[in-house]
Amino acid sequence: MSYDLAKVVGFKPKDQPVSWTRKDIITYAIGVGAKHDELSLVYELDKSWGPLPTYPVVLGLKGEDQDVTLFADKVGGEPLPLPKLDSRRVVHGTQSIEILKDIPVASGPGWKLSKRIVGIHENSTSTIFAGIPLH
Repeated sequence: MSYDLAKVVGFKPKDQPVSWTRKDIITYAIGVGAKHDELSLVYELDKSWGPLPTYPVVLGLKGEDQDVTLFADKVGGEPLPLPKLDSRRVVHGTQSIEILKDIPVASGPGWKLSKRIVGIHENSTSTIFAGIPLH
């Protein structure tokens, strides 16, 4: 089946409400390898404690959940304007973030994650979708 992949460029899924707590920040730090003696990462009363700059990367999977997140249910997200993709054949290739300013240690209400597809690249065996979080 042939499809004009350029139609997907610029696609913007619905904004996704997100939230986080101090506990989420500490759990993330431990999950990516922070040690018990790295107080600036794991002890909220340390003067220099705060979120790791990479924490926002997980917000698309966490959303507003305050309990254990079922990542398999979150991975698909809003369908792209394409024929259905077989999720068993989708591979996450790379991800990066640009830090514009530090996030607060807890979100409070009203935070949303916005995304947009900015490019599609085909090679001999696959198609690569390039997306960016907008804020």
